[in-house]
Amino acid sequence: MNIQSYWTHGTLEFRQHGGSLDGEKVTNWIIFSQSIVERSKGTKVRLSHDRDSVDLDKQERRFRRMIFGNYKAGCLDNEYGQAFQYQVERRQHFLSRVA
Repeated sequence: MNIQSYWTHGTLEFRQHGGSLDGEKVTNWIIFSQSIVERSKGTKVRLSHDRDSVDLDKQERRFRRMIFGNYKAGCLDNEYGQAFQYQVERRQHFLSRVA
């Protein structure tokens, strides 16, 4: 998903995920995309005017909360909570590859 287009055009771009036979990955991508649409229907999004002053980790956490809501430890048993956890795990996976 291209979030940067929001700042320029006021839109979010959903980009096609790479092909995969991994059912967990595909399911979580669908839930992730669907949750963005569902949360945007009735939610007013507050944007920071000085987004460059916020570090990327905080920006990502804020975006994840905006999409999935405020999940706490006991709230991860539904599909949105599982997708949230999957996103966190994938982020850690890719961070460990960079380090």
